[in-house]
Amino acid sequence: MQEKLSEKLSGKEKLSEKRISDLILGEHPMMFRNPQGYCIACSPKALHKLKTGGFLVDRGQPMKFGLQPGSSDMIGWEPVVVTQEMVGKTVAIFQSIEIKTEHDRLSKEQRAWNRAVSRDGGIVAVWHDRCGVVEILRGDKIV
Repeated sequence: MQEKLSEKLSGKEKLSEKRISDLILGEHPMMFRNPQGYCIACSPKALHKLKTGGFLVDRGQPMKFGLQPGSSDMIGWEPVVVTQEMVGKTVAIFQSIEIKTEHDRLSKEQRAWNRAVSRDGGIVAVWHDRCGVVEILRGDKIV
């Protein structure tokens, strides 16, 4: 998968996170976007539009979505054939891909996430746009 995508992502344009993730999703059906954030869940009757363009919520429940702080932009699994006692059986190994544009850097929380996934046997990668060429970092290069 990575070789095919590297060819598609090389050199012609400055790449956005969305462009890189769209190409990954097109090639890897077992990867999923992992958006993170906060919102207020409420009944439509509790939401009032203000003249300023903002909104007033008079009853609502704060809600967090996504996995945890630092978790990667994309998560999924990669099928892997295991040797010896599981000969011929395919297992899914958790995969975590962080996407960075040209000047982005990993946060402390993202580094901690990558270390935890890697330590527990998952596959971790950072896809980093460097002047229109995507560099795929794995292992010690990213943690």
